[in-house]
Amino acid sequence: MIPTVESSVVVTHEAVEVEEDGGDQAKVIVGVVVGLIIAAALVSGIYWIFMRSRQGTWTTNEKEEGTSEEKKELEEPINSV
Repeated sequence: MIPTVESSVVVTHEAVEVEEDGGDQAKVIVGVVVGLIIAAALVSGIYWIFMRSRQGTWTTNEKEEGTSEEKKELEEPINSV
């Protein structure tokens, strides 16, 4: 008589836990990526608001006052050649 080997697949409780851990790990990775995207959007929005408030006096129609040297240069008449 020739001995035969039967092949059967036995799924243990440990194998199921490994698959569940993989699903949990994927959820963590997705959560981290989404969190980083939200954080980047918040930082860029705050930066945009900050830069918009510091655009300069040309948007508020205020006159800029320069240094005393700049004022002297502007007040001196320009000599034509």
